[in-house]
Amino acid sequence: MADDVRDPMPITSDTVAGPSQPAVAALEDAALVERYWRARSQEAFAEIVRRYQDFAFRTAFACCGKQELAEDIVQEAFVQLTRSKVETLNVSFRAWFFGLVSNVARHQMRTERRTALRTRSRRYQLEAQDMNAARQHEAQPLVDRETRSSITEALGKLDEVHRVPLVLHYIEGLPQGEVGKLVGVSQSMVARRIAQGLLPALPSPSQVL
Repeated sequence: MADDVRDPMPITSDTVAGPSQPAVAALEDAALVERYWRARSQEAFAEIVRRYQDFAFRTAFACCGKQELAEDIVQEAFVQLTRSKVETLNVSFRAWFFGLVSNVARHQMRTERRTALRTRSRRYQLEAQDMNAARQHEAQPLVDRETRSSITEALGKLDEVHRVPLVLHYIEGLPQGEVGKLVGVSQSMVARRIAQGLLPALPSPSQVL
């Protein structure tokens, strides 16, 4: 029942600040998550956030390539975690949470595209009322809100198929075999996608020097 679900604990710096309780910090992921789902322990939730907020962000960014959207995806993923009622995990929590974040990312990206299309359509309709035919079709410059590092920019230009293996393998440090299990392809396919995406993702020597 919806009434049984408590409001999610806000994910702020205070949530994960300070040392974790020894009893909670010493738990393995499976036991930690079980404690949260069964008892709705705020201490357990804070420890889950502490362990997985960086992993969640890297996964979200690998999917969408946008920092602000990735932050929204992480927030929503943890909210959905608080609403989940899973008695037994058939896979590791890391793999389960990867799937949750990926699903949230796909949903958020579809929503963002639909919203952008509606916003663009309304803008064009308003412009059409006040502008002549030439200005109706004038290109609108796209400007980034903030400057990103060369690596972040390069990763953002890759498609999800190539970006996710690169982030999971080189940034998250997962073996290619485990990456393959997470994304649902063979290890050889992971290696191929990494090789295809690696060269465009790396900065040129002039950018490094």
